[in-house]
Amino acid sequence: MLADTPAKIKDAWAARSSFLEGIEEQTILLDECDVVVPVTKIPEFVVFTDEIGADYDFKVKMFGHAGDGNLHIYTCSGDKKTGTGALALDEFEKQVDDFMTRLYAKTTELGGQISGEHAIGYGKVKYLMDNLGPVNIRLQQEIKKVFDPKLILNPGKVCYKL
Repeated sequence: MLADTPAKIKDAWAARSSFLEGIEEQTILLDECDVVVPVTKIPEFVVFTDEIGADYDFKVKMFGHAGDGNLHIYTCSGDKKTGTGALALDEFEKQVDDFMTRLYAKTTELGGQISGEHAIGYGKVKYLMDNLGPVNIRLQQEIKKVFDPKLILNPGKVCYKL
């Protein structure tokens, strides 16, 4: 869908919300990641994601908006309707961590970023250093110091783990 009018943009956002709601309604355990890859690398990334997804005991569902390279990947375990098929929480978390480590490494390899339009949250910050590297992290820390020399605004977030 090409969203080139206000009405089409509204419809695209409604569809995006519906995709996520549909996934959440079906799944007992869920984790997600947002990545952005160069538009020309989307097919390679999607194929890679499907291939490595087969190595785990959860289902992988994804969608995105190809015009800007944002992709939303969901790891899903268990069927909410039947209440069956979910991995134990600790096993799910272990497998998801391994999956995301591989997924984010591929994102970096393809010249992408490990967050899309929603930025990095606590759950994914551990992957940030590998994606951005120490020079970019240090630059972000120095920029933060300019605006927040006492590190009192949003303490302990992304740039500075207090």
